[in-house]
Amino acid sequence: MLRLLVALALVISCTGARAVDALLEVTPVVTPAFHTAGFRVVVQGDEDADITALLAYRIAGAADWRPAQPLVRIAGNRFAGTLFHLTEGTAYEARIFLNDPDGGSRTLTVSFRTRATPAHGTGRVIWVSPEAGGGADGSPERPFRTIQAGVNAAQPGDIVSVLPGIYRESVRVFFKSGLPDAPITIRAAVPGVCLRGCSSLYEKPQTRGTWRLESDGLYSTLLPSMTGYVAADGNRLFHSGSLRALVGGQTGWWQDPRSLRLYVRLPNGKSVSATPLQIAELREGFRFDGASDYIVEGFDIGFYGTDFGHGVYIRESSRITVRNCRIHNMLAPVFTKGVSNGNLIENCDISDPGMESWPWEDIKGTDAEGVGIWITGGRGNVVRNNRVTGVFNGIAVTTFDSEDDGDTDVYGNRVCDVGDDGLEPEGACVNDRFHGNTVRNCRNSVSLAPITVGPVWLLYNTLSEHRESGLKVSNKTSGPVLMYHNTVVVTRAGVNALSPWSPMKGFVLRNNILYGTRYVLEDYWGLGPDMDWDALFTTDVNRFIKWADVPYAALAGFQEVTGQEPYGVQGDPLFQDVANGDYRLRADSPALAKGLILDNINDDWGQSPNIGTWQVPAERPKAPKPARSEVSERMDQ
Repeated sequence: MLRLLVALALVISCTGARAVDALLEVTPVVTPAFHTAGFRVVVQGDEDADITALLAYRIAGAADWRPAQPLVRIAGNRFAGTLFHLTEGTAYEARIFLNDPDGGSRTLTVSFRTRATPAHGTGRVIWVSPEAGGGADGSPERPFRTIQAGVNAAQPGDIVSVLPGIYRESVRVFFKSGLPDAPITIRAAVPGVCLRGCSSLYEKPQTRGTWRLESDGLYSTLLPSMTGYVAADGNRLFHSGSLRALVGGQTGWWQDPRSLRLYVRLPNGKSVSATPLQIAELREGFRFDGASDYIVEGFDIGFYGTDFGHGVYIRESSRITVRNCRIHNMLAPVFTKGVSNGNLIENCDISDPGMESWPWEDIKGTDAEGVGIWITGGRGNVVRNNRVTGVFNGIAVTTFDSEDDGDTDVYGNRVCDVGDDGLEPEGACVNDRFHGNTVRNCRNSVSLAPITVGPVWLLYNTLSEHRESGLKVSNKTSGPVLMYHNTVVVTRAGVNALSPWSPMKGFVLRNNILYGTRYVLEDYWGLGPDMDWDALFTTDVNRFIKWADVPYAALAGFQEVTGQEPYGVQGDPLFQDVANGDYRLRADSPALAKGLILDNINDDWGQSPNIGTWQVPAERPKAPKPARSEVSERMDQ
């Protein structure tokens, strides 16, 4: 099961009289994913908040337990933590060691199984073709004409196989489900299956609509309804704030809400008669509402948005897989809402071309501010191995309900050329994990504005060439953020590696490379983070770190005054080719074999992990065994 509320027999060990605030009751919950598992423990009777919680795990039936990262105390008398590097579809056991100095200790044992990647069912194959005639029954000889008709006929385990062509429709599934072991699959039979939310009237040279020339380069046409998205030859046009701006020469579009007349001015004075326009007339490509257990695979989905358009809209639905799709030209290509659990977005190409030259100030706070993949609720959702480019925000996980949301995995994604934030965990984000992602050329690589509960995990990410900061920290963030083994690099002139806007309270940094061209870190408060074992470098010979608004020219002075980075390294990390984005370490890098061993984070990497993202065993020099983490020492005891 995705969520396991476990009633446990507790192994209780205590001596002497129990103190007034001794540990009374413990309720654990485990949420397994494919390669991770999230844990939450609610405790009662710990008024002085002095309980500690350690975590260990093993494959079910194995002899030895392995230590993991300790659970982190969060709001509401709770602890939360994660196991990493698990094998999918495998049975595990976990032990949680709770120690309360006021009233003994307890050991909780939890059994769980990681999820397996959803596979197609083995039921009927239902065929769909845009060239189908009458009398359809879904057979190869008499396919349905619309995807909706095929989906309506499908039962658990069936496969709706869609033949190439353009389908101008919204496919909607309300309160109809497959089964966990027999999902309903909706897939492109071969490449070339396109869902389009735009009118065909304005795309073809022979029928490009009825346009009226209003003034030099400004055209108008009457639409049957309001639109929310207009593109010219596949490139998004700016939604202007007024007709006056277009009359004054601004490129873009505006629609009169009373008359429904659409006004358009194309770039470079182009004529609408010579340019195909995509004008959205449908809101979403696929919509799942109160549904579960579907696979959507292999589609090209584009140009949706009568208001805030979606390629795939998942509302109050669970175990929906979106796989190998190209989703483009809309404000929110993939969007989940409400209690939507265990959904999987993988191997998709997400884009919104045309925005690259728009000023950030013209987009921020307007209806042009979209998100490539947006998770807004639910537990156990996974976003992996996607490519997101040219959108305003890349991948956002904005979950504010700390009870039912969280345990989201975002990993293996490539997010590039984004107008604002590449990765955006915001809100409660309990046990949200961002690991192994590549983020390049964004305003801020990761936005944490704010984290109200946490913990948020930032592991093994490569964050490069931000325009403002590797991390955006603002809005009084307070929840724990655990940042291990990341490489943060910027070679733009005069840019800090990290530029927090508010105190980095609750941040823990270990084994990261921070590389800037101004300050490594410019901090005005001195109220966090906890930093150590990081490799720090700036190309600016006159700056190094600013802490509590005090500049430090070198690591030694920073260590002496602040106590931060006692095992940190200062110096050029010597990447293979920093100018061309190759951040692998050279054989003579000072970041080689200088990292701290962290249980379940890098303890399979040998005795001397590298600092940063890249681990190249062949290039590691032999070195004395480094210090072990505090968690390892306590587990040994």
